Amino acid sequence: MPVGNAFATANFARLFVMERAKFRIEVANAFTSEELQSSTVVLVGGPENTWSSFLTETLRFHIASQAGADSKETVWIEDRKNPGRRDWSFSTPSPNSGDIVDFAILGRLKDTRSGQWRVIASGLNDVGTSVASRTLSDANYMREITKHLPPGWASKSFEVVISVKVANGKVGYPQLVAYEIW
Repeated sequence: MPVGNAFATANFARLFVMERAKFRIEVANAFTSEELQSSTVVLVGGPENTWSSFLTETLRFHIASQAGADSKETVWIEDRKNPGRRDWSFSTPSPNSGDIVDFAILGRLKDTRSGQWRVIASGLNDVGTSVASRTLSDANYMREITKHLPPGWASKSFEVVISVKVANGKVGYPQLVAYEIW
């Protein structure tokens, strides 16, 4: 399990314990589509989580990737309204600073067939996934992001793209980049 996914899972588990909510933790490939339909599900992880990829593949924002000639994979968040855009991609540390910028998708959508909610915290890298889960599980972080959303968002399905910078080893606060509400 990637480190960011472990931190993300811990963030959600802490929230569920504080709220006294029943929950179960499963590895993505260990549960079936029938289980996915039967309850509210929180999906953690980026491109390595097939269920996150499956649920976001038809949404406005989704994680895309492409292998380069040098066998390195480029990963980015694609915007269906502007599919050629690639500026929401993971940037590797610069040689002198070690600073990075990661991006993540936060989402909550209601499954139209089952009526169950799906929550997604999906970063391009560990930092993005961890901060995405922190944003969804921490009222202060969520308030900071949602103050930019239009009225009525709280009762609807939504997808949010955030960025987060790491400078000198310190993780910054998430910044709202884009959103879709329906």
